[in-house]
Amino acid sequence: MARRRSIIGIVLFGALAASAALAKEKPFAGRVVTDLVYVERGRKEMKLDAWAPPGEPQGAPVVLVIHGGGFTGGWRWMMDPLCRALAEKGIVVFNLQYRLAPRYPFPAPIEDTRCALRWIARHAPEYGGDPARLGVTGESAGGYLSAMAVFPPPDQFCNESCPEGAAAMPEIKAAVLYYGPYDLAASLDDDFKPIPLIYYLCLGKTLKQDPERYREFSATTYLHPGLPPLLLQSGTRDYFLPEAQGLYAKLQALGEDAELIVWEGAKHGFAISPKVAPGSVNYEKTAEFFLKHLVANR
Repeated sequence: MARRRSIIGIVLFGALAASAALAKEKPFAGRVVTDLVYVERGRKEMKLDAWAPPGEPQGAPVVLVIHGGGFTGGWRWMMDPLCRALAEKGIVVFNLQYRLAPRYPFPAPIEDTRCALRWIARHAPEYGGDPARLGVTGESAGGYLSAMAVFPPPDQFCNESCPEGAAAMPEIKAAVLYYGPYDLAASLDDDFKPIPLIYYLCLGKTLKQDPERYREFSATTYLHPGLPPLLLQSGTRDYFLPEAQGLYAKLQALGEDAELIVWEGAKHGFAISPKVAPGSVNYEKTAEFFLKHLVANR
């Protein structure tokens, strides 16, 4: 339990830092609509926020943003600085909340991510977005969930409780993955001591007890030719740097369109605050990548 409290404490500290940084900025000139329900799971309403760019966007690119928090914590407003940065570049942004372990083990967050994408495919035009120009990004656990939105087949991890009125799983045209754990078994060797406990809370088994379950929920299991363009970001002081490097090597071996940026001096969690290394330049790179690849009629 002490380990779990330390994980949540790290997440909370980062979230408060991000919120404080955003509060000092000038008011956002676009439109933010909060607490949109994308699915009801029993009595639990799963929500997301929409960030519409300034002006009257029509046919703009669309990006789903996914927060981190070790699959056991985190809040979507942690990602508000990145959401704002993308929206100010003309991108319609949706910011996702998903179910958390241990109450909701895997595949719950993967199902929520894919259900949200189906909801976005139907509702993005209401905020000026074109769902045919769809991308996804996330940090840490959200980086993993972004990969799991892209790599597995469209009909996998699609929970039946996703509303019947939602569209089919849309095609994702580009993804930016911030320092996620993509190979669960391999990431147990990374320099982050709570990771075995986190995976046990998510999977209900240790690697020794059920290696097949770890393989089933590893994003690298679903790599295949023909993936959309991918930008991987990590830092020289990030304990999941080996994960980014390992995924990048696998993507290169497949001949995929992939790029890896390793920011000098950056630690795990830098995507939630522009006030830590490498600063807002990582947001600029993300926006530039999406604007390049989420072009109309592609």
